[in-house]
Amino acid sequence: MAAIAPVVPEKLPPRPCVVDSVRLALVMAALVGWLEGEQRDVIEFLREENRVLKAQLRGRRMRLIDDDRHRRRQLFDGFGEEESLPVR
Repeated sequence: MAAIAPVVPEKLPPRPCVVDSVRLALVMAALVGWLEGEQRDVIEFLREENRVLKAQLRGRRMRLIDDDRHRRRQLFDGFGEEESLPVR
């Protein structure tokens, strides 16, 4: 009697992990939403703080010393400026 050889399934190439990609996208969306909420809260707090401080000035001009001006210049150096593009 001849022995029957066992059937060995062919090895398939690994499939991309679609489920893992979907999970990653959901986690990233949740993280971005949470960060946006945190940022919104901080901005709201800073706006309210500025309103209170401006009210305390009662229309007077804010006086800065040289150290304050230097710190502000370093902090906001390049803020809002776009990179200049080469002229063609």
